[in-house]
Amino acid sequence: MTRRTIDQLTVPLLCRIIGVDEEAPPHHVVESAARIRSTVPQLVLSAARRTGAELGSGSVDLLARAAARSGDYADLFDGVRHAVRCARVVKGASLSRHYPADLLRPVGDIDVLVAGEQDIWQVASAIVRARPVQDISVVLHGETRLPFVTLRWPPADPWLDRPMKAEIFATPLMGNAAAVGVRALPASVPLVLVDLLALCEERFQRPFNVKDVADVLVLADCELPAAADIVTTVGECRLAPELAELLSTAAEHCDIGPLRVVADAVTGPAADELARRAAWSRPPIDWSLPSPVWRWLAAGVPVPSVPLRIHDVPSGQTCARAEAFGDHVIYRTPVGDFLATVHETVGADDFDAALHHLALAAG
Repeated sequence: MTRRTIDQLTVPLLCRIIGVDEEAPPHHVVESAARIRSTVPQLVLSAARRTGAELGSGSVDLLARAAARSGDYADLFDGVRHAVRCARVVKGASLSRHYPADLLRPVGDIDVLVAGEQDIWQVASAIVRARPVQDISVVLHGETRLPFVTLRWPPADPWLDRPMKAEIFATPLMGNAAAVGVRALPASVPLVLVDLLALCEERFQRPFNVKDVADVLVLADCELPAAADIVTTVGECRLAPELAELLSTAAEHCDIGPLRVVADAVTGPAADELARRAAWSRPPIDWSLPSPVWRWLAAGVPVPSVPLRIHDVPSGQTCARAEAFGDHVIYRTPVGDFLATVHETVGADDFDAALHHLALAAG
C-alpha cells in the first residue's frame, strides 16, 4: 500500500510540534495540546489510537463527542444545501474529509462559503430554523459592506464543549484590515485550493499550530494544481508570505511531499508581497461619506455590530437594509437587527434609542 504523507502524523511527531518531550506522560501531552487549542487533544488522542495505543473511557468519550460534533455539522450542511445550492463547506470541515477514516480531524465550527450577500442570509435563516441559535454576530467589510456572519448555539454537552458555531461569508479572504484587504476568490479555483487559501488566511488571526501542520500533510496527499498555478493563485490573493510560513513551519518537523516544490517556488513572491505591505499606507478618510461607519468601511477597516434583537423565526426579507443612526448604522437582516458601530462600546442611551427607533418603524 502506498504510504501517504499524513501517515507521518504519529504521537512522537505531535509531541515535537507541540514542544513536549516524546517520553512525557500521556496526560502531560494532552494538557500541553489543550493549551494550544481546545480541539488539539482530540487530534493527539486520535493519532494515538490509530497507532495502537489503548485509550481510557474518558479519551474514548472525548473522541466520540468530537465525531458526533462533526456529524452534526455534516447533517446541518445537508439542510443548508437544500436552501442554497451554491453553498460549500471550506476550511476545517472540508479538510476533514481528506483525512484517513481512522484519523479524526477535529472540527470546532463549520465555515460556509456562498456566492453573495443574499445567499449569506438564506444560509443564516436556514441555520436559525434548524438549530436553537442563541447568538449572532455580524461584521461588515469593505466599501461593498460585505457581511461576515457568525451564529452560535449550545453543544450536546455545554459543561465540556464549546458552543456550536457556523461562519458564513462570500469570500474566506477577509484580510488583516490593513495592507491586505477583502479579496474575492479568483474564478474557478478548485475546492482543495480554496481550503489551502483559507488555511493561509488564518494566519491573520493567530499563529499557525500543530493542527495546521496536520492539514498541510493531508493536503499534500490531495490532487493539487501544479505548483506554478498554486503560487500564481496565492500571489493573486496576497497570501504568499502566509503560505511560505505555513509550509516552512510544517517542513521543520516532517516531509511535506509534493508541497516542497511549492515552498521553494513561493519564496520570491512572499518577499515581493512583504515589500508591498511595507510600502502600503491607508487611503485618506473620505469625509464626504455621511456616517463614520461608511467612512471606516471605505478605508478598509471592518466594522463590528451589537445585536439589538435576534429573530426566533427569520423574517421574509431576502437582504439586509441599513440606515444611519447617529454615529452608528442600524442594520436590519432576516435573522435580526444590529447596530453597526465604530465605537468600542455602545452607550445604553444609544442602544435604547435604536430599539425605540425599530419599534416605531414597526408601527
